[in-house]
Amino acid sequence: MPYQRIIIRGNLGRDPQVRSTNSGETVVNFSVAVSEKYKGNETTEWFDCVAFGKTAEFAQNYLTKGASVLIEGKIQTREWEKDGVKRKSIQVIVREIDMCGGGRKKADAEPTPEPSDYTERGDIPF
Repeated sequence: MPYQRIIIRGNLGRDPQVRSTNSGETVVNFSVAVSEKYKGNETTEWFDCVAFGKTAEFAQNYLTKGASVLIEGKIQTREWEKDGVKRKSIQVIVREIDMCGGGRKKADAEPTPEPSDYTERGDIPF
């Protein structure tokens, strides 16, 4: 079955905003800035992104403002009315997140295991 697909690479404009659905599923919202230079001019496009479940938990634990990411997902249009004014926004429903470059784990995530004695002494076990 064909489906739409968008792939963007950029940097997070803010830390992921975490919430839960009524059923307890984790949801995160974040924005990604994609900059492009052409003939000395730089333009930046902003993408509003939302992730659910395990993908949202990954974003919550590993992504911070400024992180370089590759996002794969689909575009979804939301429409609503506020104060009698119809509004519309386009967002990326994230299917997959890849970190580009040296990401860092947030402080509240599980700690990284300590290196083994072999690594610390420089011995190679083989």
